[in-house]
Amino acid sequence: MDKYPDIFGYMFKGLPPSRGFNHIIELDQGEKLFMITPYRYLKVYKDEIKKTIKEFLDMGFIQPRLSPYASSIVLVKKKDGTMKIFIDY
Repeated sequence: MDKYPDIFGYMFKGLPPSRGFNHIIELDQGEKLFMITPYRYLKVYKDEIKKTIKEFLDMGFIQPRLSPYASSIVLVKKKDGTMKIFIDY
């Protein structure tokens, strides 16, 4: 993307503009949320997840939310030993 700033320069400048409403997940009458125990990560992975989420918040790519639903996070170890984190936010 750095190679072609005239094409990709507009991308990744924070969240898109507000559309005047927030997405809401509505449950059927009488339905309850179900709980699934989250996976446990090693401390080093948890620290990397927290660091990445803080970076995304600071850059404006994501925003805090109050939803009772969780987002999926996938950790992928790269050949050089670093971690790549994918967040389904």
